[in-house]
Amino acid sequence: MYPLFETLCIDNGHIRNAEWHCRRFETSYGSLYRHCPTYSLLDNTHISPEYRTGIFRLRISYNESSTKTEIEPYITKNITRLKVWAVAPSFDYSLKYTDRSVINNLFSQRGCCDDVLIIKDGMVTDTSVCNIVFFDGQKWITPSTPLLCGTARARLLADGTIEERPVAESDIHKFEAFRLINALRQFNTVATTTTDNIINF
Repeated sequence: MYPLFETLCIDNGHIRNAEWHCRRFETSYGSLYRHCPTYSLLDNTHISPEYRTGIFRLRISYNESSTKTEIEPYITKNITRLKVWAVAPSFDYSLKYTDRSVINNLFSQRGCCDDVLIIKDGMVTDTSVCNIVFFDGQKWITPSTPLLCGTARARLLADGTIEERPVAESDIHKFEAFRLINALRQFNTVATTTTDNIINF
């Protein structure tokens, strides 16, 4: 069994932002197993020729002593309409668990929307697969209460592209627009969508 995983982007044979995934792997491994990793995240990763042209999703599942690697083609989905949905205060996804049953159940209830925007304790967190970033007319703001601290989010905070701030559910429509980011969705290339497309019903 592999309780945790990392999702990375292979971009024309190159693993994009690998160092950020390795950092999270080390932190998550230590949090779960209470000691330093006994191996490196990319130890057994080999990118064969058929994965060296185009964009691919690299999933590395791992446990205390081993990894499992899967690679598949990736096409960026057009996610523009979000349904607001709340989870119980006790729900925790602070590590990238392979058990996503609660999140998958929420996603299945998105109705006519493309994804769900998850609310916890009245605060905005993430969608089912992305961190969210809001535009206030001057700056790009990401909620300080994510379910999972994504690697793209961490990198964009570090380089000053985005800022972190508490965002309550009631604040959503004070923003002009949003973007959805993760390891495979680059901040500067994903769609910018008006917050009118975030639906609470």
